[in-house]
Formats: sequence, C-alpha cells, structure tokens
Amino acid sequence: MLIGYGQVNHRDEIDPRTGSVEPVDLMAAAARQAADSRVLEAVDSIRVVNILSARYRDPGLLLGERIGAADFTTLYSPVGGNVPQSLVNQACLDIRRGRAGVVLLAGAETWRTRRGLKAKGGRLEWTVQGDSVPMAEVAGDDVPMDGDAETRIGLDRPAYVYPLFEQALRIANDESIEDHRRRVGELWARFNAVAVGNPHAWIRKPATAEEITRPGPQNRMISWPYTKLMNSNNMVDQGAALILTSVEQAQRLQIPAERWVYPQAGTDAHDTPAIADRDELHRSTAIRIAGARVLELADLRLDDVDYVDLYSCFPSAVQVAAAELGLAVDDPARPLTVTGGLTFAGGPWSNRHASGPDRMTDFIPPDPVTLIAWRQRLESWQEQYREGVAALDRLAGGDFAVAGHKEQDKILASATAGTFLSLLFEHTIEGMYANPEYGGNRGLAGWKDIRYPGDIQPRGYTSEEVERSDGRDPVDNTGIVADVLKFLGAV
Repeated sequence: MLIGYGQVNHRDEIDPRTGSVEPVDLMAAAARQAADSRVLEAVDSIRVVNILSARYRDPGLLLGERIGAADFTTLYSPVGGNVPQSLVNQACLDIRRGRAGVVLLAGAETWRTRRGLKAKGGRLEWTVQGDSVPMAEVAGDDVPMDGDAETRIGLDRPAYVYPLFEQALRIANDESIEDHRRRVGELWARFNAVAVGNPHAWIRKPATAEEITRPGPQNRMISWPYTKLMNSNNMVDQGAALILTSVEQAQRLQIPAERWVYPQAGTDAHDTPAIADRDELHRSTAIRIAGARVLELADLRLDDVDYVDLYSCFPSAVQVAAAELGLAVDDPARPLTVTGGLTFAGGPWSNRHASGPDRMTDFIPPDPVTLIAWRQRLESWQEQYREGVAALDRLAGGDFAVAGHKEQDKILASATAGTFLSLLFEHTIEGMYANPEYGGNRGLAGWKDIRYPGDIQPRGYTSEEVERSDGRDPVDNTGIVADVLKFLGAV
C-alpha cells in the first residue's frame, strides 16, 4: 500500500556565486514530506529513478544517509518515462513476497539549474561519492531509443519521433492540417486547464489552444507541428517520493488507516523499440494489451474508472493511449490527466511521471467511515452558520447585512456573537491564505496580497522541525499584523 508521498518544486534564483541545489536535495525534501523521521528510519529499500542532471555512483545510498534510514538496500532504474510506474509495480510485488518491508521510491532532476548555471558560466555541483562506493545495482536494461536505420537519418530523439506519430494520427483520421492543429491544440489546452488547478504544476499560467499551437518568440517551433508548449518540459527542478509498505508494517509504524492507499493492479508491456520496425505508427499494441490486462486484474470495467492520468510527453502519446484504451479525448467529466501533463506539470526526464501517483492519491475517495465523519462535521458547520447568521440578524433587529458599519462592528464585538465570529474568522483566514489545492485562495489572491511566493523551499521539513520553536517571531506590530491583533482583541 502507499502510505506517503511528497513533491518538491525548486524555483530559487540561479546564481553561480552560491551553492546550487542538487537532485539528492530534492529527493530528500520530497521524502521528508512523505513521512516523518520514524518512518524514514524504517525504510529498508531505496529505489531511485534514473538521473540525467547529476552523476552519482549510488544515489539511493546518498539519499538513505540524508534521511536517516537505518539499514537498507538500493536500486537504480534504467532510462525511460515508464520507469516510475514500473518501480511501483515491482515494489508491490517485492513487499507482497517478503523481499522488502518499507520501500522508498524517489526521483529528481535539477535540469533548470544545470542549464541556467551553464548559461552564466557556472556548472552544477553535486555530492561526489568516492571510488570505494560500488555502483548501484540497475533494475533492468535501458530501452534503446533508436536503431541503425533511425540513427542514419537523425531520427534519434523524442522531439523528432513523436511529431512523426502525430502525422500518422492525422493521416489515419483523414484530417486536414488546420483541423488537426485545432483539435490537438484544444486537447493540450484541456491539459493546461488541469495544470492551472494543480498546486504542484510547474506552469500554471492559463493558455488557449491558439496560444499553445501558434509559434512565437516565447513559443518557438521545435519539430512541426509541435511548438515548445507541446513538448515535455524538462527545464524544471522537481523531485518526488513515494513510500510503500504492507498492512503489517503500516500498523507497526502506527500509520493512520485513512492514509492507506491500495494499488489494485499494475502491468508492464513494451512496443517494438525501433520505429522503423513498427507496422503502424498511430497504434500501440503494448498499451492495448497492458490496459486490458490491468482492468482484468483489478476486476473493473473502463467505465468504473473515475480518474485517468495518461503518459503525456507529447500530444501523440496521449491520443494513441486513449484510442487503445477506449477513452474519449474530449470527455469533460473524465480528463485524461490529473497533473496537467508533462508540458505544464513538468517533465523531469525519466522521473517525469512520478508525480502522477502522488497527485492521484488526492483523488482517492475516502472510505465509508471517513465519509460519515466528514459528513457529520460539515452538517455541524452548516448548523453553526445557520444559527450564527440568525443570531446576527436578531442582534441587528432585522437584517444584519443592511445595518450600518458601526452597528455591525458593535454586534460582532459582543459576547453573543463571539463563538460564531471565531468560526467565521478561522474559515475566512483558511479560505484566503491556505494552499489552493484545498479549494480556497482562488487565483493565489491571498498569497499575492501578502507577497508569499508559495511552496518553493529547496528542502522539506520533518514534523519535529516544524514543531520545534526557534524563539519569538520577529514580526513588527504594523500593517495587517496590527489589524489582525486588534481584531482578535476585540473578539
């Protein structure tokens, strides 16, 4: 089962004169978000997604030392966008068969910092492990990106290959160039809309279909018909971590049952790697077989699935997968992403899909007991609001909303309104300044008002660090602080 997850976006200014963040920093930060030090100490297997922006002999060993894991083995993945999900599948099998107890899966890239430092005459620095540290065991072989025929004509990178798939889709659908461009732009605009609402997405700026498909100074054509905003975005500093374990271990570690998320099934399948050897470029036998098998293993029909997150390095990957799985690409009730896709949510090379399982856990429906508890809590709040509003109206001698400002202030400062006002104040502050993923702070209005940049810290914090006091906060009694203190004093 999944018992913890964490995601980190690092957006600090790139300065060659200061120490640069490295991938293991982000993995450690994400791991600390996923669990407290007690759980991290119990990790006995650390499995790391292949890293391109830095070179470690054994990144899992370095990560384990950073988070305080006591006794653990390590594993390193080959290159490939399918790797994060494959690691989840294998970890579940190993836990079930007793080969691992508590598994930490992690990955990170600091490609933005690496390229930014290079542009300024610097270079990314990372922790160097001595030659005495053995190279990490690699879980499987790298998937060859091209064969002799592809190399000979320069078809040697995803930015060239996936546009070829896109043309195959257009021809198979018998579309004109303009109709096809419009349709694919609308698909990617829907992905962008999801990213706008995802607090972990790298790009949250709204974009229309026309803005996505139209080339320009900030959106150059990469490989027709894909502009920059239709390519996977590897210019990010992102990290993610997942922790999986068994029911027995979760109980021993005293993980609350409401945090348990059970993976139902997982499958792996591979198409013929060499593009020249494929019979059809707009189809994927592997996705069709893997999709049918995973539904069979989970004893589900496609209509039973509420949330979908398709691999989305380029629009053609989404369209091929949707067709093979029988998913509509334009169903507003079931978008094909929960993250916003690799253009907007971020595409840190092989680690680019690790955020999918993280984000998906936010959509897992609560169990029946939790649902009942939340329903009772909401009903209690609704009753308190009904009674509170009625009390304010009585004190105003009619409609509180039409009373004068001085009269309203006098009523709110009264002992009778005190209890309701405390609840109202608490919910107002939460709605204005809380993380947008909880439904408030729309458009980051609250954070913009206080000039708070959001969750961009280069490292995470354990529960113990958060609770530990570092003394009195050096906050001057001015501005909004004074207003809040004055208001609290009145109530």
